[in-house]
Amino acid sequence: MSGQKGGLSNKKKRENFKAKHPEGRKAFAKAKKDAKKNKNVSIKREKTN
Repeated sequence: MSGQKGGLSNKKKRENFKAKHPEGRKAFAKAKKDAKKNKNVSIKREKTN
């Protein structure tokens, strides 16, 4: 079982993910990327203020 480190938790995570994001991983990745972009923008604004 040494090769299966955290195998169960990963499976659970994937199941939770599918439940939360029925649109699929690609759509989620895009949303994540956009969120990261927006986060960086807001951080830059905070630094200038």
